[in-house]
Amino acid sequence: MIDIALSSRQARDPKIRKLVGTIKRGEADATSGPYALLLGGISDDRTRRLLADNANGDPNAPGLLLSHLKSRMDTLVETHLYPHATADLTEAKANRVWSVLTEEIRLAAQRLWRDDFIGDASKREANQRLRGRGMTGRDDVLAEQSHLNVLTVHARLLMLLWVEASLYRLRAISNFRAGGAQAYGRQRKFSMRARIGDLIQSYRRSMSRWDRAIRRRTSLHMFLAQYGDGERFKDLSKAFGPTTLRDGEKGWVGQVLDAQLELRYHAFDARLAEMRRSRRPLAALGLLLLRSTGYGTRPTRFLRMVLLIIAIFAGLFAMSDYLHSGLFSTDHSCFLRETSGLSWPEVGIRYLYLAVATLTSHGPEGTAASYCGGALPEVLVALGSLTGYFLLAIVAALVVERLMETEG
Repeated sequence: MIDIALSSRQARDPKIRKLVGTIKRGEADATSGPYALLLGGISDDRTRRLLADNANGDPNAPGLLLSHLKSRMDTLVETHLYPHATADLTEAKANRVWSVLTEEIRLAAQRLWRDDFIGDASKREANQRLRGRGMTGRDDVLAEQSHLNVLTVHARLLMLLWVEASLYRLRAISNFRAGGAQAYGRQRKFSMRARIGDLIQSYRRSMSRWDRAIRRRTSLHMFLAQYGDGERFKDLSKAFGPTTLRDGEKGWVGQVLDAQLELRYHAFDARLAEMRRSRRPLAALGLLLLRSTGYGTRPTRFLRMVLLIIAIFAGLFAMSDYLHSGLFSTDHSCFLRETSGLSWPEVGIRYLYLAVATLTSHGPEGTAASYCGGALPEVLVALGSLTGYFLLAIVAALVVERLMETEG
């Protein structure tokens, strides 16, 4: 199982491949000296010891590892978050210590679950151990699956901790660059929201990649079957919001609202993904409609959606008039009569006005459904009115939720 016990980079290292071979042959165990090769990017002694204990089967190691790394992050928050926290603290030093911590958390999360496969010689052996194919009783299989589940749960929690520590790193850099060179440009790809979005997408890609790695070999979903990302991102939106600003954070004060909005957006997005996986179609549909507005955190997306809806209804009203006499008719007198004497731009404005008036009321002066008679214009007016009320309801719901979060 070298392909799953090792990351792609480690699998290309001949020394590491040789180490795994000795473990499989029983010539070394996971806590022997050469195991340090698998921990190459981790310098903290306690983290290395806990990972070695986990590889040797200690059931308490995952929880202790999570607590230890969380404690290290909390210490850095107090000492390396802004210039005045330590007298001799510089941007380079702060960036270095935060980078070391985030990298060690990421490596620890990966090592935590991969070590469960380090002793399996093949895919078949992993299937036998975790699926009970060709060997062992049901109790043994359930125990193996339970152990792997514990490891993947803690690996995911460590990756969420990696997200949090990476956010603190962005926060620290922003504070150190306050009043000097700006940490983040105004272009979208350099903005704080873009960087946070890339960070969370990296987390999601890791979860998907790790889940596929396990599923291809054991047919088990371990990472994508877990829930709670929505609540965690919501908590982070508060932890990195205006209420947590400290006196020395001169740079983060200019980024805090963007960070909070982006984290709220991903909290809603995570809830939507969880509702889809739990097969709650109606709840998922409601959030999917909210997603088209950016969950109230991206005004330009909401504006684009409104403009698109106006254009669609304008086209439907024009098409209704044009095809009133029938799809295959050459007589379009209704459309020509209603637009006679108007230029094409004026025709477009007429139907845009009709669409806007329908979405915001019951039609322009109550005459929208009387253009050519028939049921179709009335149906369009009804749909337009309902759509307009729905858009207003979305705005009201998002405003109320935002107020409730602020008060909370």
